[in-house]
Amino acid sequence: MTENDVEGIILALEHRDRVRRIRFRTPFPMTEKVIAPIDGKFPMLEFLCIAPMHDTDFLFPKAFQAPQLHHLILVNLMSPIGSPLLSASMGLVALSLVNIPPSTHLQPDQFLRRVSLMPHLEILWIGFDPGSCNHHVDVDLTHMDDTIHITLPNLRFFQFCGFNTYSEALLARIVAPHLEAVKITFWEEWTFSVPCLLQFMSTSEDLRLGGAVLSFNSGGARLSIYPNETARVSVFDMFIHGSPGNRGVYVAHL
Repeated sequence: MTENDVEGIILALEHRDRVRRIRFRTPFPMTEKVIAPIDGKFPMLEFLCIAPMHDTDFLFPKAFQAPQLHHLILVNLMSPIGSPLLSASMGLVALSLVNIPPSTHLQPDQFLRRVSLMPHLEILWIGFDPGSCNHHVDVDLTHMDDTIHITLPNLRFFQFCGFNTYSEALLARIVAPHLEAVKITFWEEWTFSVPCLLQFMSTSEDLRLGGAVLSFNSGGARLSIYPNETARVSVFDMFIHGSPGNRGVYVAHL
């Protein structure tokens, strides 16, 4: 991107009453420059994607408002939950927090409290950076507030990429009565237990599980479950990512 490109973006963002979709895929520090003008009300904005090319931590403009925002995608951001952006997004239909860096202190309690304010949510995707499998993710799962339990009445699709212990801590406290599809990815976890995942899925009235296919390749192991024998799209996928060439044994306690 050149300085002229940045100027053009800033000029376009001045037409706040006409902007419906914003998608930033920019190198740092360009990200800060193009986001800075989003410091007011965007009455027509429905879709926002911020995806800097590298991990970054910046302060989102506090004056930002988007009453019609329905789809929000944040990629490579170090503090997505604490951002004022989510505070202004109670009407969200789809929320994706992708490639959350391992340095992020994303406590499950914080996440659950914020998501509980999004009753219209239909799609929820939370994914940690794949590189974090080789790092310590600083989350405290031993002092979670057991009183926090949330219901997402409209949630239909849930996707998680990260660690088994984190997903179990989340799913033990979420009820989604109309869930239709689940996608789970774990990284290099050869032994794991998912009782809370099964409980989470069992609360749904709309999740139809039929035939299953178990496959192995050089990248890991995948379990796919289809609603019936003729369906081509799975409603449940669990992928255990392994190092290329790894011939370890995967053990799942259901």
